[in-house]
Amino acid sequence: MSGTSAVTEHKQETTTIASSTRTSSNDSRNKVQRRNAVRYKLLRFLLCQGEFSDYFVHHIAQLLGIEQTSMLMTTCRAMYNEDVVLYRAPKIWTNNNESRKMVRAMVVMSPRWTSWLCTSKVEEMMLGIDDWSGRAGVVTDEWIRFIVRSGKFPRLNSINLRYCSNVSNASLIEIAQGLPQLTSIKFPGKVTNASLIAIARGCPQLTFINLFCCRKITDTSVLEIARRCPRLTSINLGLCNKITDIGIIGLARRCPQLTSIDLYGCGRTVTDASVIALARGCPQLKSVVFSCCDNITLAFINALKKEYPQLNVKK
Repeated sequence: MSGTSAVTEHKQETTTIASSTRTSSNDSRNKVQRRNAVRYKLLRFLLCQGEFSDYFVHHIAQLLGIEQTSMLMTTCRAMYNEDVVLYRAPKIWTNNNESRKMVRAMVVMSPRWTSWLCTSKVEEMMLGIDDWSGRAGVVTDEWIRFIVRSGKFPRLNSINLRYCSNVSNASLIEIAQGLPQLTSIKFPGKVTNASLIAIARGCPQLTFINLFCCRKITDTSVLEIARRCPRLTSINLGLCNKITDIGIIGLARRCPQLTSIDLYGCGRTVTDASVIALARGCPQLKSVVFSCCDNITLAFINALKKEYPQLNVKK
């Protein structure tokens, strides 16, 4: 191929690519323009006709997003005074970023947000996180008071507060007094014996308790859980290194429906005596974690597996 032909071909390829890029850019620009035109027509219709039903406001929220819609709702008097719902929370509200955003709106923004957001069907709510990523630290005592006292969460029976570092023990006591129907809770790390005992006494229907890395709790509060929560099926006491055989044996004697228990990292305070009590006292027990429990030997675990083959024991 001659040099002239190569140059010509290169120019043609460059022209084709540039043309393709311009076409793609134009298509994208046209889509934005069409979308904006639809938004403009809809908003103009609503503002002129005074039509602010749930149906139309829902479409506005879809087009603009919750944040922009809220700006419109708070600046347009007609819309501000309408009894509409911007957002309906799901029954299982496990999108923690979304739940934190919405609860914050109801707590710290315009009082009208309490009517614009519907949370009456929420049964399970995740405000915390299950790992170190995320922003659970934004959850405050004020949020918990609102959840408990506002009447906006009549069906709530499960709450995740894990790594919510700004939730105090006073708020946990508030939960104990205001949410007796609770069946599941994941605690923040700063929980103490006093607040855990209050939860055990105020929420006797608890079946699931996660106390992972709650290093302040002792046998005293675990024994209260055993006495007050007979329906308990699962408990995580991982890294609760003040728990001893006394607390575990108490659970084994009073919580016969227990199916799983996690004692990861309980060090030298838990021994073979706990394992024997759990195996004998909890006939439905299927999963036991004893990782990093130094006083429970592998030989003993192997003997236990032979005697209780249904047990899945992790050491």
